[in-house]
Amino acid sequence: MLTFSFYIKSQSNLISPTQTAVQDNQNSQPQNDINETIMKEFQKFKKTFRKRYADSEGDYRFQIFAENYNYIHNYNQINENSQDNIQLEVNEFADLSLQEFRELYFGYNSSKKHNNQQNGSTKNLRQSFLLSDSVPESVDWREKLVAPVQKQGGCGSCWAFSTVIALEGAYAKQTGNVIKFSEQNLIDCCRIENNGCNGGDPEPALDCVMNVLKGIMKNQDYPYQAITRKECDHDQSKNVFSPDGYENIPINNELAIKEAVSRQPISACISGSSQNFKFYKGGIADEKLLECDPQYTDHCLGIVGYGSENGKQYWILKNSWGENWGEKGYIRLLRSDSSNTQGTCGIATEPRIVNQQTKKQLAQI
Repeated sequence: MLTFSFYIKSQSNLISPTQTAVQDNQNSQPQNDINETIMKEFQKFKKTFRKRYADSEGDYRFQIFAENYNYIHNYNQINENSQDNIQLEVNEFADLSLQEFRELYFGYNSSKKHNNQQNGSTKNLRQSFLLSDSVPESVDWREKLVAPVQKQGGCGSCWAFSTVIALEGAYAKQTGNVIKFSEQNLIDCCRIENNGCNGGDPEPALDCVMNVLKGIMKNQDYPYQAITRKECDHDQSKNVFSPDGYENIPINNELAIKEAVSRQPISACISGSSQNFKFYKGGIADEKLLECDPQYTDHCLGIVGYGSENGKQYWILKNSWGENWGEKGYIRLLRSDSSNTQGTCGIATEPRIVNQQTKKQLAQI
């Protein structure tokens, strides 16, 4: 594996594709080889992810790609022989700066402060967390209660995807059927404390599903568009699921989360806006590896399982960036059996589980 010494310090020093040939004559042969390798990888990247740029933008995107490519390959080489590490890879976000990436893909706007949330606060509470010894040591709902991985696109709608994962999980657990619910239904119609592609919070979204929409529609009836529309086209007659409440799982308590996830997938939010999270390929990630701050959660996902590998416990999280990101759209985060921690990257700060619907509600749908 090559060690790359191609560094970009400021936009004024950018090297464009059209300038490469000129600078090749001025640089040493090893540097020529490095620049040529990066250029080939950039062309491959554009073809793989169907990237097209205006002439004025192409040079800029190449420079960002080169910087990210250099970072990824150096990281993987340095940690090549480490078993306690994660792997990074070039993915479709490699032509975005970290700031651009944060603005486009992170949309968690908490409606409350973490330290003000009451432990076990409920809405129509029908669940309890006994933390019994009967909780299984590993659970993976991906084959039974989880719909295929989705792509939110350049829309800060992670809050809607996280909410839908929890709703789909509750419905599948009760009925045995996995049905894709509509994120766009929430983006368009749940506007209280939520702002569409500009961010939102799963809690007011769940309040909206229960009290305003009286349920949620299928994705096929209300397809995802990755935009904030002015119209709400909700049709209550097409509701497929009307949950009987939800629960804010006791915060800073991974044992309570474990019990909840042993029942079904849940919603959670984490701190994830780092280079290592952006380019995550695989492995069990902790706060140091992801360079995250649990005090500043900014991205919502679904927890769909947990397990252990080589003595390390982990959570299985479903993301909304497509199957080409991470472990086929999923990431594993380090897990503990603590009842007084925020968890890796703040995963234990605001977890929620959706209650199933009553038999009366089922009969009405």
